[in-house]
Amino acid sequence: MARLLFALPSLTSPPEVISARLDQTALQRARPYLLAVAASLLVSLCAAPLRHVLDPANIAMLFLLVGFLIALRLGRGPAIVAAVTNTALLDFVVVPPHFAFIPTDLQYLVTLVVMLTVGLVTAQLSTGLGQQARLSALHERDTYALYELAHELAGCITLGQIRLALDGYLVHQERHVHLELSGGEPPPAADGATVFPLRSSESARGQLFVQVYGHETGLPAHESERYRTIASLLTTAIERVHYVELAESNAIAISSERLRTSVLAALSHDLRTPMTVLIGLADSLVMSREPLPPPAQETALTLLRQSRALGGILNNVLDMARLHSGNIRPRREWHLLDDVIAASLRLLKPQLSDHPIRVRLEPDLPLVEFDATLLERVVCNLIDNAAKYSPAGSPIEITAFADLQANEACIEVCDQGEGFPPGNIDRLFELFERGNAESAVPGMGLGLSICHRIMAAHGGNIAVHNRDIGACVQLRLPLGTPPVINEE
Repeated sequence: MARLLFALPSLTSPPEVISARLDQTALQRARPYLLAVAASLLVSLCAAPLRHVLDPANIAMLFLLVGFLIALRLGRGPAIVAAVTNTALLDFVVVPPHFAFIPTDLQYLVTLVVMLTVGLVTAQLSTGLGQQARLSALHERDTYALYELAHELAGCITLGQIRLALDGYLVHQERHVHLELSGGEPPPAADGATVFPLRSSESARGQLFVQVYGHETGLPAHESERYRTIASLLTTAIERVHYVELAESNAIAISSERLRTSVLAALSHDLRTPMTVLIGLADSLVMSREPLPPPAQETALTLLRQSRALGGILNNVLDMARLHSGNIRPRREWHLLDDVIAASLRLLKPQLSDHPIRVRLEPDLPLVEFDATLLERVVCNLIDNAAKYSPAGSPIEITAFADLQANEACIEVCDQGEGFPPGNIDRLFELFERGNAESAVPGMGLGLSICHRIMAAHGGNIAVHNRDIGACVQLRLPLGTPPVINEE
């Protein structure tokens, strides 16, 4: 637009200046035609002395050569003018009678017609050849520019670099192009623009808007194909940047998680021995032969409970560190679920003193293949959580049954506490995630994460859900094919 306004004469210019500029423009347009006529006149002057030496048909070849060169250099319009002028000058200057347009011999009339026809055809073919050469050069330039753009995009590692590479390519383009990435600024109005979506195999990455001028119904075919290629290059580059950022964030997350686990494992390992001593001393105070005064006895009981709670947290941290390092592999053997439940209740007897336990076991439970120590750790975690988050005096229900349709053995632990926060259930199995972050109950949010990893190592799963009063956690293990046990 700026170049167009510059070319137009200013309305404030004097009339003589405007007239001079218009005359200059007309002269520039007429120059190729004047050159064509001048070339025809020049070749006729050169051919005039030869008309007594050469046959007019041979001299006609000189005119044809000049017509071909004019068509090749100046285009179709001047070439047509040159063809007509050459024929007229050949007839007027070379063909007898000289300086007359009516030949004395009819065979010269055939020569003139053939010369005019050949000149017009040569003008058309030469013009097409020139256009084809220009299109080839333009195509070569576009191909090289696309190659440079692809080369630049291949080295981009950020979205900002992609935009800079596209801007560098668009500097030499006449159309206005706007790149809009998904999640970025709102796209401009689609009126007067052709849209090329940047769509990958997974999702849409953005859109490329290319300006269409008012007199155009759409982009020409060759331009549309070019911008479609650009959209494909941008999509590939944006997709690569996305995965590079994703890989970097995952690497950082893995590194930070590994560091955090190593620090916690080292701390918990160093604290385990003094914690064991502290629990033993607190237990000795509570079980002392000489009874302590009531305030001291209450303090000793509180010390024992808190020491055991802290010891459980340290055990959880150590277990999670071992699970993360892959050092724990289930030693599977065939067991009864009854035995695991009974062993867990014996271990947690002090913690369950304020809760009645209701155990329902389905008759004839089959043998299940699992690591008894690891599964006992899971069941203990679930029962301990139920006791922690339930009001004193509320029952804890433990159910074991076989789901024959799913071919799974199930253990379910339910309480009558406040339940899990509805919006946080999906994240309960992540590290350091607690159902209620503001809870006064001690813990680090590792219990359910440990349970989830142990169940996954057994090929089973764990699920939680709320009920009308309280919450339930369900363990599921594949039944498999237990060995046959012969009756004695």
